[in-house]
Amino acid sequence: MYSTAFLLLLVAFYVLYNLSSRIKTNANHPSLLVYLREQQRLSRCISLGLAIIALTILTLHLGIGAGIFSWIVALMGVGGFIVVLTPFSFMRITQLLLMYLFFVVVEIFIF
Repeated sequence: MYSTAFLLLLVAFYVLYNLSSRIKTNANHPSLLVYLREQQRLSRCISLGLAIIALTILTLHLGIGAGIFSWIVALMGVGGFIVVLTPFSFMRITQLLLMYLFFVVVEIFIF
């Protein structure tokens, strides 16, 4: 479940990052991101909803104090990950999904 919470935070932060006027969009930007960039209110609602779902997951698993603290730490980590790697186009959707599947398998079978 931690992997899912981190993935939800990653998507939520990336949707908000996509709204920034400072980033440069390239020709092979997915059409969903272009649509979400045009619909700023919808993007903010989606991002807030995903962040609240991630907060709920972490709070249910860790308790109130530790859940909120881990959510804040995860949000900082995900934010740094996106801000550093996105301008270099290192993040691809297939790579993220493969990484997510790997961590889900590790989470299920090892922990």
